[in-house]
Amino acid sequence: MVLRDTLYDQRLSLKAKGLLCFILSKSDGWHINIRGLATELKESKNAIAGVLNELIEHRYCIRGERERGPDGLFLSYNYIVFESAEERKKWEKKHGSSPSKRVSRLLDLLVSSSFLILVGA
Repeated sequence: MVLRDTLYDQRLSLKAKGLLCFILSKSDGWHINIRGLATELKESKNAIAGVLNELIEHRYCIRGERERGPDGLFLSYNYIVFESAEERKKWEKKHGSSPSKRVSRLLDLLVSSSFLILVGA
């Protein structure tokens, strides 16, 4: 369930609220990529990436470091999506205020109803 305060956050666009609600409606620990979201939501990959950037800007999402394959080529980013900016503050208090370097290492440990993991390329 999405918090009412999140839906009434005037900093977020309708697309950001919609994507956040869509992601939070998925099971805990759910994994998908930006291409899959674009296909399912009938949006471009750039549109999805832009909305994720908006969620990052307003503290509803964290993007981790780039994941690279054995050949050194870029594979994906890992994201953690929070139900509210307040939930992210709690997470940062527990895990540190600059979490992007730790996102990849914590992915398997961080599964709760207040945030989900989104793996995006």
